[in-house]
Amino acid sequence: MVVDLSSIVEQPCKIHIKHMSISKLPENYQTPDKFEQEICQFLSPGYWQNAINISKKTEFNFIQNWAATSDEIKNRLHFSTNAQKIGYYLGYQHEPQLIGLSSNMSEIYRSAYLRVLEHCFRTKLLSAEDFDYIYSTMPIDLSFWNVKTDRCPQWWPQLYLSDDITEKNVDEINTQIISNLERLLNKQKDFKILAVDGAIKPFTGWTGKITSTIKLVGFSYSTFNEYDIDETEFAHYIFNSPICFVVPSVNRPFRFLELDNQHLEDRPPFFIHSNIMGSHLIERFYLLPISQWQWYRFIMGLPLGLSSELNTNTSIKIEDGTWKYYQGDSDIAECCDWLEGLHERVRVGEIVPYGKYILINTPYLLKYLEKSESQIRYAVEITHDIREYSHEEPKIVKYYKIITI
Repeated sequence: MVVDLSSIVEQPCKIHIKHMSISKLPENYQTPDKFEQEICQFLSPGYWQNAINISKKTEFNFIQNWAATSDEIKNRLHFSTNAQKIGYYLGYQHEPQLIGLSSNMSEIYRSAYLRVLEHCFRTKLLSAEDFDYIYSTMPIDLSFWNVKTDRCPQWWPQLYLSDDITEKNVDEINTQIISNLERLLNKQKDFKILAVDGAIKPFTGWTGKITSTIKLVGFSYSTFNEYDIDETEFAHYIFNSPICFVVPSVNRPFRFLELDNQHLEDRPPFFIHSNIMGSHLIERFYLLPISQWQWYRFIMGLPLGLSSELNTNTSIKIEDGTWKYYQGDSDIAECCDWLEGLHERVRVGEIVPYGKYILINTPYLLKYLEKSESQIRYAVEITHDIREYSHEEPKIVKYYKIITI
């Protein structure tokens, strides 16, 4: 498939695809019984969902044509494989899989998908505005491809008790975690933690069973009456800080992230809530274009970003695989995420050994707080999955706290 990228530099919804034929359906051709299983084994699940959506939208049997075109490509290339043997490595439909892992088979299925999709465009079953079906199989945002996932930092919150978490000792564990966080946040270094979101490291390390997660988000305030707030309700408010929409309009192909002057917040960072006057310091990004980069980011979400309170006259750069904010030549913040092991190997319902965080330049933060005549606090949410037996559904226990440093 050949796509003219120049046509979508200023007009991202217009795509031109050069002609490419699909296989003519053999007489009485039937879609193989295990075709869905193979697709979900060799490609990310989004492909199969797209095929279902297109079939419903156009009343064209996309899946049958996809299967036939795949067979034709395999036969023409004289390609055969032991799908069962590969399945032992990739994982099967109803167990943890290496989703989207590139292989010869995945390339064949992806190529056939694009050929049938192009046929739908050429025969006007789908309009050019349905470009999202193409984007789902293309790495469209080059700036995000360069945001690499690192390993867990040494300072990351962890448990220091080897005992299993139960309803009897959960209060003790929460007190311990908060105490460790306060020590961590009060350390004066060149960079200070501004936000954290992810799994808490078990006492036995990442090879152990993960039972707990943490959210920590900093906010500034000029007035704060701690006797007049519901910590749970207020923490929820802080965690749902302004959403920043990344507009699908670019000056060069597929670099939405770096054009931060086109990012739009859904509401101003300043807030008055529960007799508290303050400002959000963190924002959560939402992509208006279809986002297909590393597959696990669909599930785990985008990295966190600075709100407009802190990113005035700044630029975003991807440097050494890290998302960084610069003011002139000064590095003022770093947004990172980490992953231990393979996300796809974590069973459904279990906590992924994954986290994301923002570090902010301490002098820059103190200068902002002094100028705005405000102080900083942190909203914290600690979540525990408590279960007596491994086979039973966990009981979810949450704890909320506002930390002063």
